[in-house]
Amino acid sequence: MLVTPRAKPSPVFEPPVPISAFLPAVVRISVIRRPLRLLPSAIGPLSHTALLLTCEDDSRELVEYMNDGRVHRRVVRVQTPGVVVDGKQRWRMLGEGWEVMCATLEKVTALDVEFEMRRATAGRKYEMFDWNCHRAQRRARQAVLRRVWGDNYDSSSSSTSSSSLSSCSSSDT
Repeated sequence: MLVTPRAKPSPVFEPPVPISAFLPAVVRISVIRRPLRLLPSAIGPLSHTALLLTCEDDSRELVEYMNDGRVHRRVVRVQTPGVVVDGKQRWRMLGEGWEVMCATLEKVTALDVEFEMRRATAGRKYEMFDWNCHRAQRRARQAVLRRVWGDNYDSSSSSTSSSSLSSCSSSDT
């Protein structure tokens, strides 16, 4: 009589849970601006811009592309409406920002926005008047909003309000 060994059941493979599942979702993306270190005030392109992310737990994170050619992300606080404080730096919000989160749409975290900015700046060297913080924040913001809003996102809109996006209907919330 031939006896065959009993096959051990293979373990069920469960993919690891991504870290973003534990992070709060971003509900609004705003553009913020501050003066360059050598200037007393922000004057158009002679300023530094970044993205301010408002999360569902009411925390605020700043994502910026710096002249060291790297993307930085950190938690900041809003001192008064429209004024963001990050250490000694005082930032001003430019407009209301864009709504990101809707109950039926994809969750976006601060890590996702940081990734999009890293992807937008990959292989680029920081240049003060060409490839700089302004272009990096615009490309990252557009990539995230296009991912979330799809065809409803109008990238030609340069206003800093959510008016170019269709809002969530009451059946979505």
